[in-house]
Amino acid sequence: MTEKRTVAPGIPEPGIPEPTAPPYEAPDGGAPAGTAPEGAARTLWNRNFRLFFLARTVARFGDGMVPVALAAGLLDAGYGASSVSFALGAWMACFAGFVLVGGVLADRFTPRRMMVLADGIRLAGTAVLAVAFAAGAPALWLVYALSALNGLGAAIFQPGVASMLPRLAPDVQRGNAVLRVAESLTAMAGPAIAGALAGFGGPGLIFGVNATTFGISGICLFLIRMESVTPVVTGESMLAELMGGWREFRARSWLWGVIAVWSVYGITVLGPITPLEAVGFATAGRASTFSECWLD
Repeated sequence: MTEKRTVAPGIPEPGIPEPTAPPYEAPDGGAPAGTAPEGAARTLWNRNFRLFFLARTVARFGDGMVPVALAAGLLDAGYGASSVSFALGAWMACFAGFVLVGGVLADRFTPRRMMVLADGIRLAGTAVLAVAFAAGAPALWLVYALSALNGLGAAIFQPGVASMLPRLAPDVQRGNAVLRVAESLTAMAGPAIAGALAGFGGPGLIFGVNATTFGISGICLFLIRMESVTPVVTGESMLAELMGGWREFRARSWLWGVIAVWSVYGITVLGPITPLEAVGFATAGRASTFSECWLD
């Protein structure tokens, strides 16, 4: 008669191999297969995420320079502070008006392609502004038109940010936290650096550095290697997709409520303050440079 042995729960029976979990496969550019899921946080800084992080922080730094660059250029040209408000308003109007279109385009042509295209648009528009201000006092209509073009580029760029991160970061929450902190720091550093450049090289130099940031962002996004993403094909026209997105937006009262509150805040508080801050940074940059030259 064969003896039956009792094995305590959790202890493998001798001679029988203990089952193992399937190997964890990190995203492209991350750790090789075989890394435990608990180590996924260590692979956050894989090649793709590093490129995406550099693209976002550099582009955000460039965005922070825009108000100061416009203030320095338009004030030097003698157009007055109100022209700064109109230029920033043209940027914001195009961004708010076309960001939903940017989301539809990201679904149709993949987010990375649209983000690279958006950086190309902003690079071209900002480079023309750099040349125009370096050559003298450009016409106001040209400044407003190029500001609107840059706002359009930002509207095409922004919808892809949220959809790209989960494809690149194994730990989405940690990756989002790292990006937000870096973006906040660069958003503060951008106006400060632009104010200093206003005193040394004028608005042409600021726009030149700003254009460089968009070029770096576009190159980094282009170098990202991802699995092929199939564009979303619904069989509907773009107008039908836009209307569908608007219905989804209206169906979520908490979403449009938050946006309504921030819109009121932007119109009544942030809108008037931003041009004043830009003028202050530009004026302070010129004043500090003049004082240093006088003391020397």
